[in-house]
Amino acid sequence: MLSRLLVFATLLAAAVGSPTLFDRLPSSLRNLVSAAGLEDALKSDVSWTVLAPTNGAVNDLTNALGNEVSNTLTHPFNNDLLSYILLQHVLPKEYTSANIDGQKKTLLRGNKVRVYVDGESEPFVRSSRKEGEAFSSATLDLGNLNIEASNGIVHYINAVLLPKKLSPMPATVYDMLSEKGEFTILLSLIDSYNDVKSDLQSTTQESGITLFAPNDKAFNKLLGKLTDEELADINLKKVLEYHYTDQALSRENIKRDFNNKELITMANGETVKTIGCIKFKTATNQYTKTTAHQRRAWNGYVHVLKDVMIPADTSK
Repeated sequence: MLSRLLVFATLLAAAVGSPTLFDRLPSSLRNLVSAAGLEDALKSDVSWTVLAPTNGAVNDLTNALGNEVSNTLTHPFNNDLLSYILLQHVLPKEYTSANIDGQKKTLLRGNKVRVYVDGESEPFVRSSRKEGEAFSSATLDLGNLNIEASNGIVHYINAVLLPKKLSPMPATVYDMLSEKGEFTILLSLIDSYNDVKSDLQSTTQESGITLFAPNDKAFNKLLGKLTDEELADINLKKVLEYHYTDQALSRENIKRDFNNKELITMANGETVKTIGCIKFKTATNQYTKTTAHQRRAWNGYVHVLKDVMIPADTSK
């Protein structure tokens, strides 16, 4: 009878399956992994080692980033950023704490990491700054090392390994403008219309926001062409609303999704036709293009324009 029970227990365990790496993660980290679309990867047959931030570590990160950034972390348009952060915690092989102690290992993202378990006043994980990108360090949770899963091993750590380059990224596209000295005219106009400013500061819009931002040079070029009377007749709020859309569009998005002279609908309801990923044709047959590289905030993108785009309807 006992032998039959043992056989039954063995068969039941096989049917249910052993816990995977995903199952072994702290609950807050599991939520982030699911939001990033990485759950299946951590349930696959590939053997990995996960340096898993505890629930407290994830909570500390959201507090440090602030509510604005934390709101955007799991939005679909930030999936690449969230995945980038999470994969910074994965080693592409299975390592026990004994195997990794004092060793320099390559993370799944290609950066180098050093892990110290014994012989240090406080065991920790840190980046090897000369070989790859720098990121924040973390201490090891010694009570939760070598947690076995069917497809690898989990070691708990007490902080999120946040890439250094993400730390200074502005929370919103409005903040991005405020940090640069080339948008003084645009900022003064935005500050005159609270609902426009609120749109650009929003972190609750799950699809994000993209601002096509004329710099001061572009505004001065326009002002040099207009008389005071012509300028007085223009509804500047409608002009502002013709420069942003309620979707986060990187250059790659524009090239992939709007590259065949497709139309981007702006906040005022009018459209802009794309020509490639850096040139645009307005509703009034005006041509303009972006300059330099795109700029990113946690709630979307900023593309710097060489001209102010004039919508078809500028009536007050």
